[in-house]
Formats: sequence, C-alpha cells, structure tokens
Amino acid sequence: AFPLGCVNVHASLLPRWRGAAPIQRALMAGDAETGVALQKVVRKLDAGDVLGERRLVLTDEYEAQRLHDELRVLGADLLVNEYFEYLEGRQNGVVQDEAKVTVAPKIDKAEARVDWHRSAREVFNHIRGLTMGPVCFTTRAQVPRTQEQKDNQAATFKIHRNRPLENYVRLENTRPGTVVEIRDHSVVVACLSGALEI
Repeated sequence: AFPLGCVNVHASLLPRWRGAAPIQRALMAGDAETGVALQKVVRKLDAGDVLGERRLVLTDEYEAQRLHDELRVLGADLLVNEYFEYLEGRQNGVVQDEAKVTVAPKIDKAEARVDWHRSAREVFNHIRGLTMGPVCFTTRAQVPRTQEQKDNQAATFKIHRNRPLENYVRLENTRPGTVVEIRDHSVVVACLSGALEI
C-alpha cells in the first residue's frame, strides 16, 4: 500500500533516546541539546534511516511540556520540507550509528518520587522531565497526635516548579530532604549537594 514505506517524527536526535519517552529522558539526563528527527519506519524500534532533523539547545527554562510544544513545531517543519524531498526522490536518509544508541524507556510511576540523595542539578532535571506526568512528589511523615491513630500518615507534596541552588551553603550535617529555609513564596530543600528552591 505504501511503496515508499512510512515515516515517523521522533522527538530526539536519533540514535539518542530511541523509545517511548525521549522528551522526558533528555531532560532527566541533563542533555545540553535535543531535537526532532524524521525517520523511515522499520521493524526495529526507531532504527530507520534519518531523513532530516532539527536541533534545539536545552536551557534551564525548558520543562517537558514546553519542550514538547516546541518540538511539535520543528517536527511539522520536517514534514513540510524533508518529507517532500524524500517523496520527490531528492532525499534518501542517513543510516543511524548503532554505537551511539541510547534507549528512552516508558516512564514508570515509581520514578516520580524525588530522591534527595542526589545533587540539586540532578533533582532539578528529574523534576522538570516529569512535568507532563507523572508529576514528581515527595512525602513527609506525620507523627500521630493521639493513641487512636495507629499508623503514621504521610503527607504527599507534588512539585511543579523548582530551580536548583547549586552553591547553596547550609549546615554541614543537614540531611538531604530537609527544609532548610522558608521564603515568601517558596521553600528550600537540601539535596546531597546544593539545594532546591520549590
């Protein structure tokens, strides 16, 4: 039915981040650059020849939803240009380098729990990578006030906006995950190194 086969707009610079969650994984890994690739569809996952790509520099202002929206526009541009060049026989594609393949597996809900025993930059990247869902969260144990309360309850906090304070100075023995400062519109939480303003 399709003599020229099918093509796919993939939200990464292939062969980096083949798989289900390339936008999230690029942010979570702290990549400095990402983009979209137009590729031929083959039986192997995201392994077809690349017909074209658009690149984007990742700054701290990018979180998953914003990145998704900007890559969507770049992907449409690939369809208007490189795809028609391919249909007209002026574009054959470039074979992907299998030695550079990384995989972007589907996001598991368990990944949304924040691990404060990481650097402020790593926690920041993790949170901004999951803003489209599942949104990152942390918990705080609550001590029961009465004998009737048999089990400790945990308050869950979802984190939507944050920024890393990589040079934040705090007391030497502060445990990661501890609130170290309360500001007018935010709180600062200690990480393994630095802190995160939420």
